Amino acid sequence: MLHAFKEAGVDANSISEISLLLDCLRSEIPKKSNTLCERLGGVTAIEKAVKKLYEEKLPEEEKLKEFFKKTDLK
Repeated sequence: MLHAFKEAGVDANSISEISLLLDCLRSEIPKKSNTLCERLGGVTAIEKAVKKLYEEKLPEEEKLKEFFKKTDLK
């Protein structure tokens, strides 16, 4: 990418600054090896969210109550 800046006529000082900024930001970019599960906080966080959904939110939701009335949500 820095080569592209050079070809576009960006001066050397600006390219150096861009390079430093990119290096600082590199750790903020999610790694492709991180799974969606990991990005959502891991198995424990997902289990807690699902439990809360089934135990607290769905029974109170008027539009969905009928759909889940024969389902044991616990």
